[in-house]
Amino acid sequence: MEIPMLTALSIYLAVSHLAPSIAFQQPRHIIKTLSSHPRAQPNDDDDPSQDNNPLQQPSLPKTQSQSARRAELQRRLSRIQSGFATPGISSAIPGAQNYAIEPSLTEREYFASLGLDASSIHAGVAAATAGELYAQVSEREIQRMDELEKEKQIALHTTLGLTHLRSLRLKAAYSSFEYVYKLNEEAYLWQFGLLQYYFGEYEAGRRTCAENARRYESKFGHLGEVASEERIWRDACLLKEREGVGKKKRKKKNVADEDGDGNEEEEKRLEMENISCERRKAIRLARQLFSASVHNNPTKVAMTRVQLQSMCQDDDDDENKSVLQKKLIDPKMYKLHSYFYLGLHYDALGQIEESKQCMKMALKSCANGIGGNNQDITYLLPVIHMTVRDWYDDDEFDNDVQEQELEYEQDAGEMKDEDELIQQLMQDGALDLTTSGIGSNGKSSTKKKEKDRVSQGIRESIKHMRIVDLRQELKKRRLKVAGSKKELQDRLVNDIALEMEKGK
Repeated sequence: MEIPMLTALSIYLAVSHLAPSIAFQQPRHIIKTLSSHPRAQPNDDDDPSQDNNPLQQPSLPKTQSQSARRAELQRRLSRIQSGFATPGISSAIPGAQNYAIEPSLTEREYFASLGLDASSIHAGVAAATAGELYAQVSEREIQRMDELEKEKQIALHTTLGLTHLRSLRLKAAYSSFEYVYKLNEEAYLWQFGLLQYYFGEYEAGRRTCAENARRYESKFGHLGEVASEERIWRDACLLKEREGVGKKKRKKKNVADEDGDGNEEEEKRLEMENISCERRKAIRLARQLFSASVHNNPTKVAMTRVQLQSMCQDDDDDENKSVLQKKLIDPKMYKLHSYFYLGLHYDALGQIEESKQCMKMALKSCANGIGGNNQDITYLLPVIHMTVRDWYDDDEFDNDVQEQELEYEQDAGEMKDEDELIQQLMQDGALDLTTSGIGSNGKSSTKKKEKDRVSQGIRESIKHMRIVDLRQELKKRRLKVAGSKKELQDRLVNDIALEMEKGK
């Protein structure tokens, strides 16, 4: 073993002494091949005067992926060093500067630039509490204002109006919003349309919501955002306006044609495309519900209403859920949106009792969110509705509190029963699950309950349809139109339920 080792060492030393002379005797293509080897690359500490040496030319990366990776790293480094398009520091538009990504800080800086502070807002709130209007001037004085003063007044009264709205001072909020529109007719303030709905100004509210939807989508439509809430309130005003029109006038006035140009089919198509762009499931269903009512599509109303009602329900039966699952809040606000817009739809159609029950459930679902996020007006919508309609019933809410206390006691009893079940399991080695709904027939019983619930919801939605409307709808579906009203309803309910089952 020693002889081969010595031989290899001697050969290595000989080659190392002869390597410089051999390298310069090789052809040019061999020199390039040797120079492209990673070990032949010059170090950072080499003499820069030897950059022209053909043996020390920089080599290219081996693969395209390495080249692309190196180029991307260089681009990132240059962007970091130059500060280009860094959020909060620079802007993609040359010469422009972004605001910091802190809405509250941006709002304070904006108010400070206009010369407003917290004392002005507090003074306005105090004046409204005392029943006075704060710093509202006449139209002649508005014409004398410069642009800076107008912007200052708009910012002040917009903030005051939102503050009044959150505090349920609705008349003061209405006055502030109305003054904002006197200063600027193109202001974006959809909450004013909400107040016009509750104050009975349905035609003005419809126009306000439609204009705010147009302004919002003209600014954010290229980003895929749609003005769903504005259009829902617009349709609610349309339905209320239709309810106030007599039957004879209702035939002459097509409230579904908003522009009055007679092109209702084109508007319906654009409306469906706009609804399909909404990413929030509950809001999308709510828009479909109101749009179907505006366009006189009772079957679509029934189907969409059942879908919204299903979002209000839990996925499983309460008996199969643990105590913690029953007490989960509504993180995506599915129940809140579903209950509220169902109640608003019933209210727009004049069905008071159904609307009251839905609003009551919406108020329960948003009870946890009012204290945690009082800046979001979504949590206050059921409160505003029930306050305006004066639907608070102390007896009913007292009963609800007693029911909740009873539920907590039952849940505590269930927690105690778990120990007994564990002891039974250790003693007997098994448990009888035939009555729990989780056995072999559990899935079939759950599906049957779901079908019954869907059928009951559809039946509830079409119970106000006349026999003429039922026969017309059955004729569209190529079904038998003879029979009593009960038979017609059963036939339509079964067909709609089958259609919904196929659409899943």
